[in-house]
Amino acid sequence: MESRMRSEGNEMKQTSNPSRSSRLQSIPLIPIATTRLTGRNYYCWKRQMEFFLKQLKVYYVVIESCPEIPVSPAASLEEICLAKSHAQMWMNDDYICRHSILNSLSDQLFDQYSIKTTTNARELWGELKSLYDDDFGTKRCHVNNYIQFQMIDGVSVVEQVEQLHRIAGSVTASGIHIDETFHISAIISKLPPSWKNVRAKLMMHQEYLPLDKLIYWLKDEEDSRSSQQQQSPYSFIPRSLLPLLSSFQILGHTLQSHLIPHSSPSHSQSAALQIDHFFLRRLLNLVKTLKMEWNPQTLQFLSQSFLGTLSPQPEPRRHAEKNLSDAADNPNYGLAVLRLVAEPSVDEQIRQCAAVNFKNHLKTRWMPSSATPIPDSEKEQIKTLIVPLMLSATPRIQAQLSEALAVIGNHDFPRLWPALLPELKASLETAINANDFASVNGILATVNSLFKKFRYQFKSDPLLLDLKYCLDNFAAPLSSTVVSISGKINEAAGSAATLRQLIEAQRICFRIFYSLNFLDLPEYFEDNADKWMKEFKNYLTVRYPAIEDIGADGVSLVDELRAAVCENISHYMEKEEELFQKYLKEFVEAVWSLLVVASASPSRERLTVTAIKFLTIVSTSVHHELFAGDEILQQITQSIVIPNVMLRDEDEELFEMNYVEFIRRDMEGSDLDTRRRIACELLKGIAGNYKQKITERVSTQIHNCLAMFAENPAANWKYKDCAIYLVVSLATKKAGGASISTDLVDVESFFRSVIVPELQGQDVNAFPMLKAGALKFFTMFRVLIPKPIAMALVGDVVRFLGSDVNVVHSYAATCIEKLLLVKDNNGVHSQARYTSMDIGPILPVLMTNLFGALEKPESEENQYIMRCIMRVFQVADISPEVASPSITGLTSILNRVCENPKNPVFNHCLFEAVATLVRRACEKTPSLVPAFESCLLPSLQMILAKDVTEFFPYAFQLLAQLVDLSRPPVPAHYMQIFDILLTPDLWKKSANVPALVRLLQSFLQQAPNELNREGRLRNVLGIFNRLVSSPSTEEQGFHILNPVIENLGYDVMAEYMNHIWASLFTRLQNSKTPRLVRCLIIFMSLFLVKHGIQTLVDSINSVQPNLFHVILGQFWIPNLKTITGYTEVKLSAVASSKLLCESASLLALDPAVEELWGKLLDGIVTLLSLPEEDRVEDEPEVPDFGEATTGYQATFVRLHNADSRHLLPNIFLLLIKLHLLSYVIPTILLYYKKTQDGWIGYVDGDGEWDFIQFC
Repeated sequence: MESRMRSEGNEMKQTSNPSRSSRLQSIPLIPIATTRLTGRNYYCWKRQMEFFLKQLKVYYVVIESCPEIPVSPAASLEEICLAKSHAQMWMNDDYICRHSILNSLSDQLFDQYSIKTTTNARELWGELKSLYDDDFGTKRCHVNNYIQFQMIDGVSVVEQVEQLHRIAGSVTASGIHIDETFHISAIISKLPPSWKNVRAKLMMHQEYLPLDKLIYWLKDEEDSRSSQQQQSPYSFIPRSLLPLLSSFQILGHTLQSHLIPHSSPSHSQSAALQIDHFFLRRLLNLVKTLKMEWNPQTLQFLSQSFLGTLSPQPEPRRHAEKNLSDAADNPNYGLAVLRLVAEPSVDEQIRQCAAVNFKNHLKTRWMPSSATPIPDSEKEQIKTLIVPLMLSATPRIQAQLSEALAVIGNHDFPRLWPALLPELKASLETAINANDFASVNGILATVNSLFKKFRYQFKSDPLLLDLKYCLDNFAAPLSSTVVSISGKINEAAGSAATLRQLIEAQRICFRIFYSLNFLDLPEYFEDNADKWMKEFKNYLTVRYPAIEDIGADGVSLVDELRAAVCENISHYMEKEEELFQKYLKEFVEAVWSLLVVASASPSRERLTVTAIKFLTIVSTSVHHELFAGDEILQQITQSIVIPNVMLRDEDEELFEMNYVEFIRRDMEGSDLDTRRRIACELLKGIAGNYKQKITERVSTQIHNCLAMFAENPAANWKYKDCAIYLVVSLATKKAGGASISTDLVDVESFFRSVIVPELQGQDVNAFPMLKAGALKFFTMFRVLIPKPIAMALVGDVVRFLGSDVNVVHSYAATCIEKLLLVKDNNGVHSQARYTSMDIGPILPVLMTNLFGALEKPESEENQYIMRCIMRVFQVADISPEVASPSITGLTSILNRVCENPKNPVFNHCLFEAVATLVRRACEKTPSLVPAFESCLLPSLQMILAKDVTEFFPYAFQLLAQLVDLSRPPVPAHYMQIFDILLTPDLWKKSANVPALVRLLQSFLQQAPNELNREGRLRNVLGIFNRLVSSPSTEEQGFHILNPVIENLGYDVMAEYMNHIWASLFTRLQNSKTPRLVRCLIIFMSLFLVKHGIQTLVDSINSVQPNLFHVILGQFWIPNLKTITGYTEVKLSAVASSKLLCESASLLALDPAVEELWGKLLDGIVTLLSLPEEDRVEDEPEVPDFGEATTGYQATFVRLHNADSRHLLPNIFLLLIKLHLLSYVIPTILLYYKKTQDGWIGYVDGDGEWDFIQFC
């Protein structure tokens, strides 16, 4: 802090204002160690900062505004000059005060507030006070503000992003960590509707997009949308940087001559600069000529350019980024940037920006395969400079350089950079001897980053060689470092500040140990296991009051160290159990004692989870007898499991503030690393060997919890939730996962006594977490609940759809949806337990409540409700009274989500629900088709007109469904779509191809006669030729060709067949794939059944004489057994049997043909003997879009209910057995009389038996 303030003071003394100079010289720069503001220590930080600012004599700027300069004509010149002097002094002190405040913030808060260059110290101080010094800064309020925030059109996007930043800062300050990747995704997803294309572009960005880059990108976009003239681009630059910028000399000119001071009309109190970008380009050309050599010109160019990248105004920022991008292609650019980072005379913000640029430069250009790789000579110089520079840098710059060093290490370490580890080792020893633990932590963090690759890469010989090198060079120094730090921790037991650095250093050492031991147990650590285990045990058993008693931060720091120990001993227990067993008992006791204390504290999550994981591993090992004692089992259930399963404040806040994440954890199993789940996993682990004992004790705890609830339901409702959670979490899933069972309670009795009262409660909003638990129990044990009991409660579940609590109505929808999937097996086949007859009486109320739930706040795009709607449509008997309001409601929702598609799971369920409703309602009542068309067609046209690319595949499938439902002749508005469909440009985007093929199929089946007009058939075959030429779309090409052959006469197709066969056989010869062969067999089978054997043989042989027998012997027969699909197998079997029985050439007495005939028969027998699976997909599942998806590229996702229902004509569904009995067996007998060996030689014994069994 002292050096920083003196540097700023020296810069200011170079100006010509004597009053400012004297003012800065009078500031006493006394070193003061201020606490860094994290958000949870505001009052302590505030007192220290007030004292510090008063000592600097600048505190007055946080309580006083800048003095106004009199503008009255009556003001004297002396008054004006004095006022200007006071204003200038205030501005100077404001700059010092603001930067002092920023320097005292945590890294995360600094990153948030440092980008607000227009904020003065008073505004910054007030903003921090408003966030952390009021009664409204609660976690719940901040999280709710963050979740509900949505950007709107008509307001500056950049300002709204900054507003969201402030909200995120308040969330972080309240103790809730927000991952940067999540925050970036949140910003993108919350962009206003008019920014839809920008949002899609950002979501398709493949590389990691830093937050600062995202903000710059958004500023660029906003500026390009604005037609107003921007204000001076560099008005944000403080005058204190002017001496730095004007000190460089180039070609006899000073940069000062290209910086024009002026006053901003909207900010009269701010100094501003305007930069001559033409001069900067001349400077760049000169620097390029000098090949980025390190000299004043290069320093000036880089300093000025990086300063420009910090501008909130787009024009100078674009110029600066363009200059840096152009310069980056030159040799020595990375080296020059690194030297700028090391330049002490340059402002730290510029150097930090340069460090980020340097890191990103290495990421894209260090690999030799890069487009413009860094030259080897420059690489060697960078390697020489980066380590000492990193060690001497400030913490923020050090963090960036450490990441840059890790980038180099990922490619070069250790083989191409053998000097790195010895250099780090020597620096580590020097820093430890000097007690410079800031440098020690920097070095250890770098080593930890380098060694992490041993955790995440597959085991291989090269990786093991790298590991051996690291062990030979760093295992012993790591051990001595741990011992040294341990001694210093004991010496500094009373100093909290010293302990913080030492404990963090020891934690990193233990993480390095984890990496080095991950693949195999190294010999060194095996020989020194006693020393390491002694250190591990020490940190599990010793308390550090100096740091643990000062607050949650201190406890958290020590807990992170203990958690690292738990992970290490867990790893040894899993991988090196034989070595570890002699230490096992004492570690179990230590972890046990620690866990009993930690379980009682709601904030010690990480330590609790890792400690329970260790005990779980032990409980499933051969040493499980450590938990066999009755008293131990009682302590586990009572002192560890129950406290960790009980709801905490954090769980309630998540329930209320982020229902989607709560459901993912609670219902979908993403809570693997939470206290509740890991505590139950411990019970499961012990129950593997002591099931009866665990069952008895957990049952007792469940009854105790229910008894506590009965004493005072309003106050003790969490005990009932705990009981329900234990029953559900400890249930055992049966094969298939649809049914579960439990020995803890009698399910039906527990359901009647505990769950039913909650479901029958009249107030759907009372005790919502209990209601959610009851609905979850109903859902999980749905198979075990008898149908009469379940049906009596379905009406109550429907009522809960009206709850205002998002989790409750989501669980109610999930419960109904899962009930409709229950099937009963009667020994022959399975059938649905709940049918349309069961839900018919409640259907109107059910649909009303489901659509009503979608109008609840934050549930407008609730995927669980939409999935339930989809399932109800699949089961229910859809009457016109239900269909009409339903299609109106769905299209209204569709129109809304088109404005801002952000939840792909909800969107898919929405379109699937529409497709299901269209199919079920219109097939039953064709008179509904016009009404459905009038609702859907405008929405589908809007999707295409507004270029909502995410929905294109869905729109084409729904259009295909509507075309299927239209009666010939096809209406004119559909034929217009048909003509557009044949344009080649529409088929360029691969994601649209399957859906376009589905739509084209519908036209080919509904209007085949239209193909003969206006050259449409030629266009269709052109599309086929394009698709079949690529392996990725070859199957889609056949999906077009098959309906053409099916629906057109051969007289129409004859002139094109040579071209079709030539395309197929050329592709088969040049790039054969199994899928192509299967599709070809199906197509030839379809052709044979439709147009006859001789027509097929003649058309193929017209390409090349006797080609048919070649295709038959080399492709058809060998691959016939690979055909799959209910209809495809029937079609191929019919065609092959007809070929076997009716082809004159195959019945000829020729040895070659005889062998071909026998192999064809064997292929048919093999095909028909394969077990026939039930291929009716009556339970379509929602595709997996990924858990963290907030936007996605347009990809094809099939709509199950929009599939064509008449892909093949009825003639192809002939009974195979009848065909075989009528044709194949007589032919075999006849052929057997004509030959001596018959067909025995071509069909094996199993095949003969299969054939006889089949017939």
